Amino acid sequence: MLFYLNEEDREDQLLAIPLEKELLDEALSWTIAQVKALQRTACSFQADPLSVPGGSVDPATGSRTISATLKQQCTTCGRRFDCQSYAEHLGDPAHRDIDIRDVGKN
Repeated sequence: MLFYLNEEDREDQLLAIPLEKELLDEALSWTIAQVKALQRTACSFQADPLSVPGGSVDPATGSRTISATLKQQCTTCGRRFDCQSYAEHLGDPAHRDIDIRDVGKN
């Protein structure tokens, strides 16, 4: 069973959902795969920060995307000047946010 506690809506404050073993096994396998991918990325980044491409991978298409939340992080990241994913997201290789010579912005 999955239990949800302390939800904002009173009717959802204690909610128990039955869970089948097959679904649990699949969720566990997915979680382990995600942890391994995160560990590989962290190790690659520690060895060479520029070796890790920016953006998130869209599971539906496999392409790299920049979400609204990620864009807020990108604008403060010093790596944005060399980030292919962020430049593609901006749509302009000379965009002010990735022009390292634009001292008014940076």
